[in-house]
Amino acid sequence: MTDWKVSMRELPVVYGALSPFLKLAAKFRSYNIIGEYWCLKYVLQRMYKMKIYSKECIQLAFSLMSYVKQVRLEFPLIIPLADKRSAAPFILCEATRMFERADTFDRHARYSVYYSFYI
Repeated sequence: MTDWKVSMRELPVVYGALSPFLKLAAKFRSYNIIGEYWCLKYVLQRMYKMKIYSKECIQLAFSLMSYVKQVRLEFPLIIPLADKRSAAPFILCEATRMFERADTFDRHARYSVYYSFYI
């Protein structure tokens, strides 16, 4: 696989707002390939909407696009989740699991969303 992180070192300044999503995708790379896929897909969509045509921006966009295509080919599980309608149940399940975990933390007084918001 091509390593899109090589291009991340030279991330153009105009794409600075997309940097957290690229870092999150790099973090997901080892254990949550679907999360990585959706982070990169979001970054690509935002890049297209920005319409910046400098040489560095185009190189980064093409390297990300080729990496996303390779991920789709290597992991057949992603293909049904590439469409928003078919991915909706999976995303709902993941969001529910995340909120259940946050609720468990809150009940055990390890972390309180209420206190962190108001204090």
